[in-house]
Amino acid sequence: MINSENILNSAQLEKEIKNFVHDFCLEKHNIHTQQVIWNAPSGQAEKIKQLGIPKDGRPANEVVQEMMNEVYQYRGDSNHPRFFGFVPGPASSISWLGDIMTSAYNIHAGGSKLAPMVNCIEQEVLKSEKPVLVDFYADWCGPCQMLSPIVDEVAEERDDIKVGKINVDEQMELAQKYGVMTIPTLLVIKNGEIANKHIGALSKSGVIELL
Repeated sequence: MINSENILNSAQLEKEIKNFVHDFCLEKHNIHTQQVIWNAPSGQAEKIKQLGIPKDGRPANEVVQEMMNEVYQYRGDSNHPRFFGFVPGPASSISWLGDIMTSAYNIHAGGSKLAPMVNCIEQEVLKSEKPVLVDFYADWCGPCQMLSPIVDEVAEERDDIKVGKINVDEQMELAQKYGVMTIPTLLVIKNGEIANKHIGALSKSGVIELL
């Protein structure tokens, strides 16, 4: 538990954020020489359980350090180049930066006053007289990179539709609003409503069939 008085101290909070980002990035510099799995020693889980929830808050630096030493240290590193797994997918440093920015500003896309730029993207889709093919993707996603040129090709050949691409790392609010949990996801929107949906890579003929 972090002492709320320390949270309100912006200078101290800034220091803790900088220290964490610095240590995290420094760790990634030598990621190729590090192990993929960091196993917890015997009794570590029980140790965490015994800590419990403290009655009084503590300084932010103590809590952050404890989390790093006792919790985050023991993990499977999905960012490691030798990590192979379908779920979860690895997070790139760029997507992590996007996540930080989105969380920091906490923009709510519920209205034009709260998030005018995010909202205008959505309005372009909802008010379109033509069907809109929306490709939800991320830069680090392999299947997304396979699907992207196919979507571009369809966009060039079809003048009866609109095509848009949304990076989920930059537009998390939109992804959540439309229930996009896996990428790539293709949505076909007609008259402001979702008319069709596909999750995963798809051939050109498959994309056309969605329309």
